[in-house]
Amino acid sequence: MKKLLAFLILLIVLSLPFSSVNAISLTDNVACLGDGNCTPCDLLTVAFNFAKFIFVSMAALVLLFILWQSLFLVLNMGNEETVKTAKDKIKNTLIAALIILGAYSIVALAINIYSDNLPGSKNTGWWAKGWWTGPVCPSGKRPETIQSTGAVTEGCGHDIGVPCNCSDYFDGCHCGGIPTSAGINAWQCEDASIELEQLLVCFKREVGKEGLTLFKITSISDDDGLNNCRTAYVACPTGSNGVGCCDHMKGSCHYGGSGGINGSFAADFGVGPPTQVNFRAITGKYKSIVKRCGGNYIDETEIAGVPRHFHISAEACSGE
Repeated sequence: MKKLLAFLILLIVLSLPFSSVNAISLTDNVACLGDGNCTPCDLLTVAFNFAKFIFVSMAALVLLFILWQSLFLVLNMGNEETVKTAKDKIKNTLIAALIILGAYSIVALAINIYSDNLPGSKNTGWWAKGWWTGPVCPSGKRPETIQSTGAVTEGCGHDIGVPCNCSDYFDGCHCGGIPTSAGINAWQCEDASIELEQLLVCFKREVGKEGLTLFKITSISDDDGLNNCRTAYVACPTGSNGVGCCDHMKGSCHYGGSGGINGSFAADFGVGPPTQVNFRAITGKYKSIVKRCGGNYIDETEIAGVPRHFHISAEACSGE
């Protein structure tokens, strides 16, 4: 009866690590599955997932063997030969576990170095979060540059009927699937650049993983027209309802940057009044997500006279 009880307890304990193994997939965090625009970083993510699967599987087997031999120790304390054999097996198993851990650490380190995810590099998001996450790759991300003629000129925009370049990359521009607030025209999504659309897709995905609130977008470009606010900029006076004037500063990332002719690089998210949302307590989490997705983040919830919101922009445009 004693042996049977010990065996049942052992089975219950051993079921825990194997449940983690089943949760691991080779495609975890592979961002390009939706659009097929895979990069070397996505391949590194698959390699990381495979290494993680091997590591967890071996760790579970090591735990199984150690517990099994420990059971032999408990049940055969009077038999010196059996006890010595069990101790030797436990020692050898621990040595094997250290070798497995070392091999996994080397693989993880190699991936970190290759994907520029070491502390102090520009992509420190997943390292700061933990070794378990692996690289986070913006899918098909191209080098970001602000297309500019050096002077204010027309480019793309809904207001002149010229699609912005995110329409060439995605099946239309949908603000990354994030809802817009009732206070703006939904067609502002059509003014997004490829870079912003990619950032929004990543942002929505990571916010969902974190279980955070996905706030609505309150601005991509401007209801008075992306190109109108480039070529005939009129600043909105304090207290204005935004009609007949431009909500953002001249040369804003919302207008493609200074002298820009491509789509908007920025999006604003309304967070509601302080009585509804204590955003100060969670702003760091949203900032971390934006950084992981390769973007810029500005918390603008404490600016007097300005609706509470936070601002995110693609890497190419770091200002407002």
